[in-house]
Amino acid sequence: MRVTLTASTWDFKHLGGQASAPEGVIRQIGSLGFVPELWLNWNPQLDFFDRPNWEHVREVVKPTAALSFHTRNDRERMIEEIELLALLGGRVLVVHPCVLSEPEYRGENPAMHPDVPFIRELASAAREHGVFLGLENIHARAFLDLTLEAVETFDQRGGLGICIDLGHAEMRRGHPNETPADLIRDYGSVLLHLHVHDVVMREAGPRDHVPLGTGVMDYGEIASALREVDFNGTAALEIQCDDPVAMIHQSVEYLRRDFGQELICPGQDGYPA
Repeated sequence: MRVTLTASTWDFKHLGGQASAPEGVIRQIGSLGFVPELWLNWNPQLDFFDRPNWEHVREVVKPTAALSFHTRNDRERMIEEIELLALLGGRVLVVHPCVLSEPEYRGENPAMHPDVPFIRELASAAREHGVFLGLENIHARAFLDLTLEAVETFDQRGGLGICIDLGHAEMRRGHPNETPADLIRDYGSVLLHLHVHDVVMREAGPRDHVPLGTGVMDYGEIASALREVDFNGTAALEIQCDDPVAMIHQSVEYLRRDFGQELICPGQDGYPA
């Protein structure tokens, strides 16, 4: 097992103003010794990742095999996002099922109606560019199962796979009794990427994307399941709190207890500030 830990730029987005400016956040994550997952739908500066800025973005990011994107969820721009991911030397474009549902079902019950022709088009484009499309389990596993049955999965060249958001899995948006570890075991052969955070269960409803160790997540069990499937992929911290920099350092210390040296932070060796 080899889990390559990254940090999402989304972790800084809620700070607002200059503290959340995309270029500054990317450089800050790099200065901490981490590779960023780029959240492309960046409200304070929506044009930052547009094609005219690609060379500048490449200079800011620097090519790395650990890089991942979170799509804008704009169907018209997803092929372009695949092209940018390949240009930057990245690997996984994470996408929510709702944007890949058949048009008439996107507002209601999207989990049961994948738009198979469109997903095939995206998976083909991803493979052509040597990157991967990672379907996230944000609604329910039914969407993942239906899509994997209909669309060819990935190989070493790229294509279609799965991103498991561990917090969403803990909130049991799939089968009532399944755990994040169950999803890891079930999708291990096509598992590309993870989203890492904790979940607090409350009477008013669960609160996700909280710092590790403050909720109910069992990362010891998660680490065991990842070893069982011999996971070799990326895991992005998706946590919003008052101090994202301290959170990143604390998350590494927390995860080391269960992952040990199988937790890799590749950017700590030479990633530019």
